[in-house]
Amino acid sequence: MGLEAAAAAAGAGRGAGPARAAALARLGAVEGLVRELEAGISAAAAADPAKVAALAEAGAQATAAANRWLDNVYALKAWCAARFGEGRGAELDGFFEEQGLTAKVDYI
Repeated sequence: MGLEAAAAAAGAGRGAGPARAAALARLGAVEGLVRELEAGISAAAAADPAKVAALAEAGAQATAAANRWLDNVYALKAWCAARFGEGRGAELDGFFEEQGLTAKVDYI
């Protein structure tokens, strides 16, 4: 049996009667409902408590990392001041200000 014959045989029992039209209408309604429910699930997934907790944990880790970074910068600045002498404090402060570490930089 060829492909065309199989298609013709499959379509033979499918009439365009009112029962088929009603079934297709019901199918369309159910598919619309499925799309609405999937959209609702997607919206609810954004507020998933596990995801919210993971985001909060990531925020806390990022804050701690930023504060550690600032600790390291201040430690480096103190080490440079001790290593290269107190007479170069203005030069050292100028270097760190050029790198964006002004007096406004503070812990989070």
